[in-house]
Amino acid sequence: MAPAAKKVLEQAAKPNRRKLQITAPQVLAQILTLEPPDPAATLLGTLGVNTSEVQRRLDAATPDS
Repeated sequence: MAPAAKKVLEQAAKPNRRKLQITAPQVLAQILTLEPPDPAATLLGTLGVNTSEVQRRLDAATPDS
């Protein structure tokens, strides 16, 4: 596993220390915090993804965030 991917999963798990699962929204929220030259951040930028807008929508859709 790439170091950046490992970090994303570790950060996504932080709010859930007592739970055994990490949800897709938690992983997505962490991916959205990445900055280039991280490959995921670069890909999102190349695809024209507005990470601020995605984060806003994610926050609105997940009441426990």
